Amino acid sequence: MSGFNIFEQARLRALQRWNDPNWSMLLWGRRELEHQQGVCGFDPWRNGLEANRKNIKRFAMYSGLERKEGGDDDAREASGH
Repeated sequence: MSGFNIFEQARLRALQRWNDPNWSMLLWGRRELEHQQGVCGFDPWRNGLEANRKNIKRFAMYSGLERKEGGDDDAREASGH
């Protein structure tokens, strides 16, 4: 089993635990999860490169690991390499 699958299974188990209102020690934990889902409309903690590509690029840009828009990666994507 790959590391990705292990993390995905752990994330799904954690979400399933919130279905039990007695699981958390937080008084309004389940309500906060439902509020987050209603506000976001998506899972903000998705796994995988594609699901997080924008965040990874933003992190790399701000940390100096990647050039700003128009860098070498964009040229490679445009050329198909």
